[in-house]
Amino acid sequence: SHPTITMPAQINALASPIRHELIDTLFALGGEASVAEIAENCGRHADGLYYHISILEKVGLLSAVGKATGRNRRYRLCGDSTLPLRMAEPNVDAVDPSLTLAYVDGLLGITKDDFEAALCMGLPNDQQHRLLWAARNKGWVSEKDVAEISALLERLCLLVSQARSSERQRLMSLAFVLAPQDAKQ
Repeated sequence: SHPTITMPAQINALASPIRHELIDTLFALGGEASVAEIAENCGRHADGLYYHISILEKVGLLSAVGKATGRNRRYRLCGDSTLPLRMAEPNVDAVDPSLTLAYVDGLLGITKDDFEAALCMGLPNDQQHRLLWAARNKGWVSEKDVAEISALLERLCLLVSQARSSERQRLMSLAFVLAPQDAKQ
């Protein structure tokens, strides 16, 4: 099963879009990388990452590897780094809802930044291989539909969470929110 974020301190740490991006980038790099590699793949300066890395270490999401220093210092994701990190289903009795909302707000902020950057890339307009999507749908579903939606979302997450290879040369991000609605009748 996927490593899950359950502790309030972890949720709070990942409410920062920069820290969330660090975790996502480290995962995309195979679960372990140097500060220089992380910075290059985040499009940030290495010096600006150390503060955020120390917070992620403190909450148990990252750990240092070896004794190297500076830009050559390596970090690894804690736990199973072969599967993407997931936030556990929010437990309203254990976690302040404002932490969960801050986490989602940070996630959506990164998504907006990714989308905006992609708009500036001049992507081809090919419906069969569409690279840029944004949508919101609302409708009625059965319990069977919910199970299928969950399976499809999991499949999408796994497709977008594969390591780079000779076949996989396009870096993509995928974010979504699935939320039941209170039907006013």
